[in-house]
Amino acid sequence: MAVVCEVLFFSPKTVRQTAGRPTRRPFLGMTACRAGVCIIVVSLVFQTAQMAAAQEAGVERDVETERSYSPDMANLILIAEQSRSPELKLKNNALALTAKLLAQNKKYPEMLDALEFLALEGTVNKTRVNGITANNYPGIRAKAAACLGDYGGEDAKKILLRMLKAESDVMALIPALYALSKIGLTAEDEIILNDMMRRLNAPRPDNLLALAYLDALEKYGEEQEGAINLDTRYSIAQISRGAYTKPVREKARLLLEKLNSYRGAALPLRREGMRGTHAMRGGYARARSDSGRLIARL
Repeated sequence: MAVVCEVLFFSPKTVRQTAGRPTRRPFLGMTACRAGVCIIVVSLVFQTAQMAAAQEAGVERDVETERSYSPDMANLILIAEQSRSPELKLKNNALALTAKLLAQNKKYPEMLDALEFLALEGTVNKTRVNGITANNYPGIRAKAAACLGDYGGEDAKKILLRMLKAESDVMALIPALYALSKIGLTAEDEIILNDMMRRLNAPRPDNLLALAYLDALEKYGEEQEGAINLDTRYSIAQISRGAYTKPVREKARLLLEKLNSYRGAALPLRREGMRGTHAMRGGYARARSDSGRLIARL
């Protein structure tokens, strides 16, 4: 404050010596005017910032207050509590409430947290009793996967991809595949789907799982105009000649023809993102040759 007053009322040009000691005379010139203007501007900016912050805080409080008194809040509390209940009936009730809110196009973070817990319960989130998993509910995981597909978004997609990596029950995997197809796939997701099919269909091929896999790839292939990687084509060709029912084999054959009908898509167009797959583990040339022979015989 002393510095400001000194700038306002004194000028260095007015200094003179009095009895060997410097004294200053009041000066109200251009320096005082400029300093006054600066102080006024700074004061206005500070007041404007305070008003904006107060208004923003008020809006946030209003939104939070409105949400607190929202009729959906009671349902969200029930969803959060019942989803973590050990009783199967309460878990189903939480999923029913979630599906009801999604049908009304209402999405809240609490719903996604509950769906994540339910979708991974028994595979990632395990409760063991005498060495046995006590919370293995594939039906609950299947319903959670369907809700995640309706919820949509990248966060829901990440949960579904975690399901594919950890899940071993076909009952839960099929709705997870359809949910992923609804949200949309990428090249990296394509690799996870192929790994899942190799892991589960080697010991016992499942027709319904193969159909869900083919449906997801058909939609993805249309979006990419046939530009899918070689590992995926090889997997489809294996299904077309594998131990599946005739409708499944026919669907795989038609899907290969459809993918090859796109310009330049007779052979795979890219290799990126294939680290860790059959092709990049040293079998790329063998997979290319085998896939070509299988497609030629169809």
